[in-house]
Amino acid sequence: MPTLDPNKLKIGDVILVASRKVPVRKLQEKAGYGESSKWTHVAGSLGGLTAIEARLPRSRLIDLQKEYVDKGCRIKVMRRRGQAEMFYAFSGFLYQ
Repeated sequence: MPTLDPNKLKIGDVILVASRKVPVRKLQEKAGYGESSKWTHVAGSLGGLTAIEARLPRSRLIDLQKEYVDKGCRIKVMRRRGQAEMFYAFSGFLYQ
């Protein structure tokens, strides 16, 4: 079973989750999303395996490993280029 490395997930990473539910994908394909229609869930990383997932009626904290990876869902981690360097530069500026 695959496992996530919590040291590679940083605060601010965007986590995309591929749904295995065909109706959701078909609805998004119909709306014109094409190949990207498989990514149906979005979460924001809080660092490590913890993320916050926006859901109706309210958001919730999740463990990415338990909630998605252990259930066989594919995930994709998106990060801005230079995000780590920008964060450290900004943090250093605050504490000087």
